[in-house]
Amino acid sequence: MRDERLGKILTWLQAWIRWYQVKKTFKKLQDQRIALLVIQRNLRKFLTLRNWLWWKLYSKVKPLLNVARVEDELKALEEKLKKEHEQLEKEEKLRKELETQNVKLLQEKNDLFLQLESERTSSGDVEERLMKVISQKNDLESQLSVRLKFYSILLYF
Repeated sequence: MRDERLGKILTWLQAWIRWYQVKKTFKKLQDQRIALLVIQRNLRKFLTLRNWLWWKLYSKVKPLLNVARVEDELKALEEKLKKEHEQLEKEEKLRKELETQNVKLLQEKNDLFLQLESERTSSGDVEERLMKVISQKNDLESQLSVRLKFYSILLYF
C-alpha cells in the first residue's frame, strides 16, 4: 500500500517535471519560430527595397544625417564649456574678493590686538600710579594720625 502510494507520487512528480520542461522547450521553439518569421519578412522587404531608387538615396544620405547630429553635439558641448568657463571666472573673482576681504579683516584684527595691548600697558601704568597714590594717601593718613595724636597729647599738657 505504502509502496503503491509512493510510486504514484513519484510518477506524478516525474510527469509534472517533464510537462514543465516540455512547456519551456515549446515556448522557446515558439519564440524562435516568431523570430524566424520576422527575419524572413524583413529580408523580403529589404530585397524589394534594395533596388528602389529612393532607398538607395536614403542609404547614402543617412550617414550624413549623423554628421549634423555630431555638429549639434559639438555646439552643445562648446556652449557647456563656455558656461563652465564663465562660472569659473565668477568663482575666481569671488575668491579674490574674499581673499582681499580676509586680508583686510586680519589687518583689522592685528590692529585691534595692538590697540588692546597698548591699552593693557596704559592700564598697567594707571594701576601703578593708582597704587602709588594710594600708598601716598596711606602714608599721609598715617602721618596725619601721628601728628593728631601728637597735637592731642600736647593739648592735654
